[in-house]
Amino acid sequence: MIKFFSLFCIAISLYSVDLEYRGENSQFIINNKTFETLDYNRFRSSLYIDSEHISFTSMIDINSFIAKKSVISLQDNIDFSVDVPFDTVSKNSVSDRTLAYASIYRLNGVYENASRRVSIGLLRVPFGVGRIFTPVDIYNPYQALALEPSQRQGVFGLYYTYAVGELSTIDMIVTSNKKKESKMGIRLKSTLKETDVALV
Repeated sequence: MIKFFSLFCIAISLYSVDLEYRGENSQFIINNKTFETLDYNRFRSSLYIDSEHISFTSMIDINSFIAKKSVISLQDNIDFSVDVPFDTVSKNSVSDRTLAYASIYRLNGVYENASRRVSIGLLRVPFGVGRIFTPVDIYNPYQALALEPSQRQGVFGLYYTYAVGELSTIDMIVTSNKKKESKMGIRLKSTLKETDVALV
């Protein structure tokens, strides 16, 4: 692992790229009938690597839960699943009142030029054009009642965007889920009198 990391650092240093790292911590206190008070903490470690046409994004979360009561059933009350063909959550570490695990939030690579963009990996597919009501956002729908509505689980797939005009694009997506089933979609997006419109 150390050799691989060293080779990676040397390769990065020999190639003209921009590196950016961000660490972000979020904490929530949740009142729950089962556990009375549940302290949820998430540390997100984000790495962005960007060159002229190619970029890479990695977002890893370290999650922990501390409950006032015993959390023996906490694993059964939290949804760890992401509908992708590989496991995105580490093995859980559980004690009497705590639960901790690591999870992959985003992991993808992008190639982009003046008119085309190709993304592959665990990514967000923004098919919707609204902030709250997004009927065409079928891949990562907005969850208004979620603890963090802006946080949307990714999908594993290949996402292609072609810019037809300055404000018009054609988007194509192919995704795969846990059952290795594929889903395909095409969206035509443009503007009509300063209003975003999309046909899926």
